[in-house]
Amino acid sequence: MKRKIQQRYQQWLSRRMPPARHQRLRQRLIFIVPSGYGFLFLAVAFGIFIGGINYQNNLLLGLSFFLASQFVLVILSTYRNLAGLTIEAKSMRPNFVGEQGYLSFTVTARASGPQVAIGFRWHKPHGVDQIMSLSAQQSQVLTLAVPLTQRGWNHPGRLVVWSRYPLGLLRAWSHLDMAHPGLAWPHPLSTPHAPFSGEAKRGDANTQWWLGEDEFHGLREYTESDSPSQVDWKTYAQGRGLYVKEFITPQASSEWLDWHSFHGGDVEQRLSWLCYWVLKREQERQPYGLRLPQFELPIGIGAEHKHKALEALALYSSGESHG
Repeated sequence: MKRKIQQRYQQWLSRRMPPARHQRLRQRLIFIVPSGYGFLFLAVAFGIFIGGINYQNNLLLGLSFFLASQFVLVILSTYRNLAGLTIEAKSMRPNFVGEQGYLSFTVTARASGPQVAIGFRWHKPHGVDQIMSLSAQQSQVLTLAVPLTQRGWNHPGRLVVWSRYPLGLLRAWSHLDMAHPGLAWPHPLSTPHAPFSGEAKRGDANTQWWLGEDEFHGLREYTESDSPSQVDWKTYAQGRGLYVKEFITPQASSEWLDWHSFHGGDVEQRLSWLCYWVLKREQERQPYGLRLPQFELPIGIGAEHKHKALEALALYSSGESHG
């Protein structure tokens, strides 16, 4: 029965608050109820009112009416503190399964005035609140952690935006579906078997390139372990920073990380092994390509290439990999 009620509630929320990466809080999206202190405040005001009637005391009646009017004003103030707030989904920082990803949002206050002590958290047990105050038209970046429990897209649930300002007598809130999931890469697992396949031929598109001394490859930032003889002093003299020259040597050997080179292991194990070798090749600064069933990433190296490979592994078999 409880589960059925929750399903109906979620369906109602989906109709009233559909998913969107850009949300502006308005009357339809804001709920408001008295807090514990609010109910206590009403009980005290009602008790004073009963006492005023019982003893025919105009002073007590006037005080009860004053408290009731203040409660109505607080309702309007609490609502206005959320109304007009704009939230827009921005960047997403993926991570490995079992770790935490991070989702970023831009929060912008309305033009007519400040919005104070607004809380943000995911709609889940033990969600951690982040409190933010904004002046008129001010924007701030909000970053929330997302537990990555499974490979692929992890949906954190609805974003709860709430406020008890100004007196804490009422709680206004909204449950927003920001359509902004976090991506989880496979957890890397070490394997002694290198998943290389295919022989490269010198001069063709599949030639294996290793760091060496034959041909100039490009520049990279200087690290403390680099020899001064490798530094590109000409670039440094031009004020463009300290960089190191890299040379490469073509070799006729395998360079493809291939799904079919493994013997045994289920889908998740193979993806974790390939993830390990992607990170290893990047650490060794050795170019590589990635072959999965119905997917192939051309040979390359660098941060962008690594993210493409990890994304392909994360979304494998989900129909979301990029070709």
